[in-house]
Amino acid sequence: MDPSGAEGVSGGAQGPRANDPGFLARARDVLFAPERGFQAVARHPSTFWQPLLLLALVNGLAITAFYDRLVVPEQLRAIEARGLGEAEAAEAEKIFNAPGTRIATIGVAVLGVPVVALVVAVVAHLAGGYLLGGSGTFIGSFAAVSYALLVGIVEWVAKLPVMLAQGQLEVFFGPALLLAAPDPTRFWDAFLLMLDVFSGWKAVLIGIGVAITHRIARRGPMVGFLLGLWILWAVVSALLGSAFAG
Repeated sequence: MDPSGAEGVSGGAQGPRANDPGFLARARDVLFAPERGFQAVARHPSTFWQPLLLLALVNGLAITAFYDRLVVPEQLRAIEARGLGEAEAAEAEKIFNAPGTRIATIGVAVLGVPVVALVVAVVAHLAGGYLLGGSGTFIGSFAAVSYALLVGIVEWVAKLPVMLAQGQLEVFFGPALLLAAPDPTRFWDAFLLMLDVFSGWKAVLIGIGVAITHRIARRGPMVGFLLGLWILWAVVSALLGSAFAG
């Protein structure tokens, strides 16, 4: 057995391809049996486009279907919070309902998927290769991140009923649920709002996946590094968000 923990990567690549799972099986295993799932991803890193395409389609279709019920009300609340005059508010509302704005919003939802995956993959790849001494390819890191982001589909399923009930696109499942009425102008409330369980799930999966693709035997340091970055991001976002909201 390879002491680096890479036996599932190198050995699997030489085994019979008939035993390798297809895309849906890999996606399922990444979410619910990540060790097995990411070993399969490491054997087929060139399939990184499959989860990205699926997630982009889901995001695009969801925004298209619920634009009027989620995006527009959220933008109207933002207009109201800015205290614009009646004429300015009416003009802004026309812009949000314009076909060009609708198409641009859907485009951001679709194209944002590979952009986010690329940025996160660069950070995770550098951490795995240079901070933790792993040896993996960037495409392997990119594939691990791409598959881990499939958590977003579960997130849509779980959050959509709440989004529709509240008429807003951004809802958070985490410690902020314990607050009666979170106030984004207060740092602590803004920080708790950022601690979404699905974001944490993605960070853990990315850590496991990149550790596997980099042949790092211990998953903990990689997972811990990414969770630390996530907490740091939450702190910075809360500081900026509460400052500007106030």
